[in-house]
Amino acid sequence: MVTTVEAQAQPMLSFPADSSSTTIASSENNVVKILGLDFSAFPKIKVNLFIDKFCAMVGNLKKENFKVKENNTNVAIDNFYFTGNTSGQKLDLAVVFDDTGSMGEEISAMKSKVRGLTDQLDGSGIDTKYALVTFKDRYSVKTNWTSDPAVFRSSVNSLQEKGGDDEPEVSLDAIEAVLTMGFRTDAQKIILVITDAHAHYKNDSSIFSNYTKEEIEKDLKESGAIFIPVSPNFEKSSTYVDLREVANDTQSMWIEINRADFSTILEQLQGILTGTYVIEYTSPNQMPSENRTVLATVNAPGCVEGRASGTYITPDSAWAWLLKGNALFLHGNYGESIPCYDKAIELDPNLALAWSNKGTSLNQLGKYGEALEVVDKAIELDPNLSSAWNSKGYALNSLGRYNESLQACDKAIELNPDLADAWAIKGYALNSLGRYDEGLQACDEAIQLNPDYAEAWANKGWALNSLGRYDEALQACDKAIKLNPDLADAWANKGQALNAQGKYDEAIECFDEAVRLDPNDIDAWNNMSVALEALGRNTEASTAFAKAKELGYEG
Repeated sequence: MVTTVEAQAQPMLSFPADSSSTTIASSENNVVKILGLDFSAFPKIKVNLFIDKFCAMVGNLKKENFKVKENNTNVAIDNFYFTGNTSGQKLDLAVVFDDTGSMGEEISAMKSKVRGLTDQLDGSGIDTKYALVTFKDRYSVKTNWTSDPAVFRSSVNSLQEKGGDDEPEVSLDAIEAVLTMGFRTDAQKIILVITDAHAHYKNDSSIFSNYTKEEIEKDLKESGAIFIPVSPNFEKSSTYVDLREVANDTQSMWIEINRADFSTILEQLQGILTGTYVIEYTSPNQMPSENRTVLATVNAPGCVEGRASGTYITPDSAWAWLLKGNALFLHGNYGESIPCYDKAIELDPNLALAWSNKGTSLNQLGKYGEALEVVDKAIELDPNLSSAWNSKGYALNSLGRYNESLQACDKAIELNPDLADAWAIKGYALNSLGRYDEGLQACDEAIQLNPDYAEAWANKGWALNSLGRYDEALQACDKAIKLNPDLADAWANKGQALNAQGKYDEAIECFDEAVRLDPNDIDAWNNMSVALEALGRNTEASTAFAKAKELGYEG
């Protein structure tokens, strides 16, 4: 039975009103709140959503009550659960506590509430690991990650307020200590920081801190942790770091420490830990370094209707840059793809696929020597990468090293017999070596695997021409031209077949198109001169032959 009774406690959560890098937009009554966006496993995104209504906080809502959009695109929800009633979910909870002399009331409250907190988490079936870090002018790791709640409770109960009358403290370094300890990749990650002081920062004229505010913010974002600072709403500005500003910059939840009795604040935090809806989805766009807006909408008639949004920047992962390079390559932007592959290699020098794909782009740009060096690096990293052997075959073909190209293509085919590219490149190499029957067979293999492979049809036309099968050659070339009217080789091979049949006027039209598309096609210029001479157009024939000689024709 769904109830519309709301919790009696007044909301004490505060969200940043504005930020240059992040935005929070909640429902009109601020009931629906994104606690954090975890994109540490990008393109997998985890949305941690808190709904401040009793009917929601007891786990009544279902997957169908939620919708998610990323940059106005609807996304499918891959996984959904409520932390309070889903046994087996994982939580890494780190408490970072200011244990200076002014924190006596908060420490006492924490001691009184810690058993209730751990018992509730345990009762919810959440696989929880705990950590406790304290700080003054130095931080101390009291408990590294433990799954034993008794160990965590013992550490909390041993807290003693002492010293620290010289505000600020080193909360930034304590946060970084937690981040350095790491998290389980599949866990919900929460860092709860409790302090009544500003924070030291690196180079603030003291020797206490080793981190800048910007460094901590970057590391928090990349960790995917939910960051919840409980700190004062300082009336006066300070040159030191205000954790409320860190929350603002990292799109996190901030709680005012003096807003209510600290025991009440802890009760609300306890409810958040076991009353969060977690929505997981896969980003539909995996390009790196882009701003993304995530909009979560909830529609549960009789309980709650609302929405909340947050933003994140897609990470600079090697795979993300690799995918961006691939997208540019597929759109024919070969030159633009190479810096993306270079960025992927910079982030992960052992990513063989980035080296291989860079080589493929260099091939398309006619930089065959560079391509060969790059794909050899890919093969060194992964000798079983068929695409690298394929690109090596292409580069060697283009450098006139046909026997070596055959070896590379055969290796690519051995690793992936369904790689149409490798069969087509092999066909080209065999044709170039005068082995036309074998070349024809290789082209047919490529066409069987990919009937729309224009280059393979053009190479088939070449082999058929050389075997004297001109009608079949014309059919193959026409098929290539239909698939790709801008393929110069197809026009040149068609012209050669027409020449052989004495259809010189038609042949000249084909050669004109071939040299328009590729002005450096030596054979097209030479064969054009043959057709022109056969028609008695000797001056034009001489001009065409001179162009062929200029380009390097040696016949």
